[in-house]
Amino acid sequence: MATIRTKPGLIAPDRISDPETRRVVQRLLDYAQWVSDNMPTVPTLPGYRHSVAEHRDLVSLYNDEPPQKIRRFYGTNKWGRLGWNVLPEDVTYPASVTRDNARDIVQLDNDEVQPDYGYTYGVDVDGKWRWIKFPNHSFKFTQTTDTSGDITAGRVYIDGASISITSLPTTVETVTTDTRYWISVDLAAKTATWASGAAWPSGNWTTMIFPVLEILCSADLVIKAYTQHRTSDISIWTLFNFAWKFSPTSSTGGTVTQGTVRIDGAAQTILTPPASWTLTGVTTSTKYWIEIDTSSVTPTVTWKSGAAYAAGSSTLHIFPILEITCAGNVITSWIQRRCSDIVFWQTPVKNSLEYDGGSVQLDGDSAVPGNTKYYGTNGAGTKGFYDMTGVPPSDPSPYEEIEDADAADADTWTYDGTYGLHFTWHTIPAWDTSDHKLYSWCREVVVSVHGQWYSVGAATKKTIAEGVAHSTL
Repeated sequence: MATIRTKPGLIAPDRISDPETRRVVQRLLDYAQWVSDNMPTVPTLPGYRHSVAEHRDLVSLYNDEPPQKIRRFYGTNKWGRLGWNVLPEDVTYPASVTRDNARDIVQLDNDEVQPDYGYTYGVDVDGKWRWIKFPNHSFKFTQTTDTSGDITAGRVYIDGASISITSLPTTVETVTTDTRYWISVDLAAKTATWASGAAWPSGNWTTMIFPVLEILCSADLVIKAYTQHRTSDISIWTLFNFAWKFSPTSSTGGTVTQGTVRIDGAAQTILTPPASWTLTGVTTSTKYWIEIDTSSVTPTVTWKSGAAYAAGSSTLHIFPILEITCAGNVITSWIQRRCSDIVFWQTPVKNSLEYDGGSVQLDGDSAVPGNTKYYGTNGAGTKGFYDMTGVPPSDPSPYEEIEDADAADADTWTYDGTYGLHFTWHTIPAWDTSDHKLYSWCREVVVSVHGQWYSVGAATKKTIAEGVAHSTL
């Protein structure tokens, strides 16, 4: 609370000898003190909360610091203090992950800076985790006679395990007609078979075809040319748990592994998903996607499908998931367009901010509010831009700055409900030596609820007659 004092050089009330004058001056000072105690204040604007703070005119994490040290994490320590803390020494790592104390880092067990080509990370024959080179046995063909040749034995790996190849020959004998050779892998049974024929077969969702060799023969029934379609081992991985993964269960349907959609870190409910995430009766080529609609304050997430993807916009965000191709009313192939969760971030709003057409603005905002406007609330509490009337005086001197009044003289103070507080502004009473009467100069002053000067009326000289109460000033 501010204490109202007279300006330096002016006579204090206790130094005025005339009792009536002293009482008038004291009452004016009491008015000023009362306004100082009861003047409406400007609401405090919302600031930053929790883990976000303002530091040197920048917004950063609370107790943030530049990345000067390694092995740090941001969070609370054992005393609950937010900041960058040392990574605990007693972290438990899985079997394939170890900590190199010499370099103070966490890495894969027996990791290497840059493994050479043809290596995969896994468990070696000695049971230890390391980078392992797959032997490149290949399926290379070497012609030995006009009608035969040798095949170098290759290998097939499914999820890192070597699979025996059924019917794999060591030589190709008596090739007199155009012949193709391939490896057929059954993912369900996890088997591999060497096969041959006049044309390549068609694969499906459980059988994969890997062309290896193509031999062309001349009219006199001898080998005239050959094409090596594959010269390396076959490695297939099926263990990855993809989100949104499509797994066919019939020629017209299958199941979808549901992924998660997060908006600003919070998991969202997906509207109109297929029953039990199972696609049935798929007989025509179809596309599937996730839509995030941010046109309203609360975004919506919807599973959609159709012959073509929907067109996105600033408020409609499209995430393609799956494309299924059909022929003859059955599924012939599919493309997985997405195999990870959807994480979508938008600017959070609260208090006087809102979303309008996908953009952030003030509640009651205007593209062109006009000149001399202020943003706030009117008498009905509605937020928006309103007129700021009046111009504050550049210098109120020589009038005394009276900013308060007491309740006894509140009849001279009024609040108009829009602009602010009206009161009469007086100078310190003085003695007129010409007519030997006491007088003061006064003006009507309007002060806004924000403490701004709105207007000052014309100066009027007021003679104080003997016996007149000070409340009539």
